[in-house]
Amino acid sequence: MAEYKSNYLTNVIYRIDFNDIEEINNNVALESIYEKINATGLFPNKNIHQMTEKSIQIESDSKSSVITNFIHKLNCQSNNAENIEINKRSIIINLKKYTNFSCFMKIIDIVHAAVADIKDKIKIKRLGVRYINEISLKEGLPFDNGNIISEKLTSKEIEFFSVEEQNHINRSLSQTSFIYDDYQVVFTNGYVNSQFPAKILKNEYLLDIDCFTNSCEFNDIKTIITKMNTEIITPFFEKSIKDALRNEMNKNK
Repeated sequence: MAEYKSNYLTNVIYRIDFNDIEEINNNVALESIYEKINATGLFPNKNIHQMTEKSIQIESDSKSSVITNFIHKLNCQSNNAENIEINKRSIIINLKKYTNFSCFMKIIDIVHAAVADIKDKIKIKRLGVRYINEISLKEGLPFDNGNIISEKLTSKEIEFFSVEEQNHINRSLSQTSFIYDDYQVVFTNGYVNSQFPAKILKNEYLLDIDCFTNSCEFNDIKTIITKMNTEIITPFFEKSIKDALRNEMNKNK
């Protein structure tokens, strides 16, 4: 996404889902991965635990049986609100304090290096990057954001509903899905309302851009993520906002 001195990102999420890799489904393997992640000391907080997953299997004679599956998970956190989760079927990085794309990629590099021994076994089913902007301004009344958000996005609430009806809205979100040759995108926008289910009382707006692909090789991940950022996520964000918000994000805070 475009880089400013500050931003309204509440979550930036990198996630890959893959076929189960049983050899890392134990505490010893996850402990080894963690030691590599924390070699720099950036992720001092660790938790390895076991989850129980149950499913029902229907036999050919219509009898059913309960299948119990144990999933070991590694969670590690930095002191800067960065979280990594690794288990036998996914890797998730969640940043609650996003600075820039370069720092984001450095964390991804750390994780990729930690799982390098099993990268040839990672058969990716889905690779995605998601940027969640919750734009909350101290100034202005609800729906009074025509100077920061494109009116093409806000026209439903402002033009379709009367002022009286606006006074009773407690949430208004729109979701649009796109499919391109290489990617799919889910774009969610609107008045998310941090005080839901109460009526909207604050000047808040959500821009949530989720870009993903179902076809990817592990060695191509960095190239694909960079293209997602430059070709999809940044253009979607920039066309959604106006100069007043850009100026606000470029202030020293």
